[in-house]
Amino acid sequence: MPNYVKRPESERSCSGIFLSCEYGICIKETGVKRCECDLGATGPLCEHRCCRDCGAHGSCRIIPKDGCDCERNYKGKNCETRIEVPDIFCNCVHGSCNEAGTCKCYEGWTGATCEISCTDNCGQGNTCVKVFGKVMCMQTGLETTSQRSITIIPRLDACNSSYVLRPVKERSCMGMYNCVYGTCFTQAN
Repeated sequence: MPNYVKRPESERSCSGIFLSCEYGICIKETGVKRCECDLGATGPLCEHRCCRDCGAHGSCRIIPKDGCDCERNYKGKNCETRIEVPDIFCNCVHGSCNEAGTCKCYEGWTGATCEISCTDNCGQGNTCVKVFGKVMCMQTGLETTSQRSITIIPRLDACNSSYVLRPVKERSCMGMYNCVYGTCFTQAN
């Protein structure tokens, strides 16, 4: 399990946009401020701590529940067991077959067999996903980015492991934004 020690406030402070990065450092680049999380922390403000060490072959996941996402050919609670997975178990068009026989899509592709191209370049810190039959960019980092017809804004509310899609009146996005699994989206005109 990672050792969680907070950095000094002077390293964590992103004044002007956020209070501070909880378990990380504020990176201040030209016109952009963002949190870069320390090992074992995740979330827009590095506010979530992983309960486990995912080792050299995995990355921490908080949502839908805390755990490790293992690299291809690795499995186990901490991604410690190497396995051989032939690509013949699933028909991935733009991706690779994982241990469960489902496709893990390459960047810019989504769908059950990675057959759907993300028509927008989602940019660094974002990923292409299919939500309610529509392909859109979902933010995985802090940068606010606008690409063609999709506008991405920072996550306003982190979801916990018991999160379910709440009725519209209970979602916490401002203005014309819609909450989709804890991230606010809008289709720009």
